[in-house]
Amino acid sequence: MEKKIWVFYTRTVRVFGERLNEALSSFALLPISIYTEVDPDWEEYKDMYDMKQWAVD
Repeated sequence: MEKKIWVFYTRTVRVFGERLNEALSSFALLPISIYTEVDPDWEEYKDMYDMKQWAVD
C-alpha cells in the first residue's frame, strides 16, 4: 500500500477531526493515522513554501 503524508494547518485539532470525520463518513473505515504537533511560528509551512519551485504542476 502506498503511503501518503498530508500536512494541514488548523486552529483546533478537535474541529479538524470533526470535519475530517464528516468528509469521510460515506467511506468504510480507512487506515488513517493522524499526528498533531504545535507549530506556532508556522516553521513547517514556511519550509514547504520555500520549496514551491520544485512543485509538480
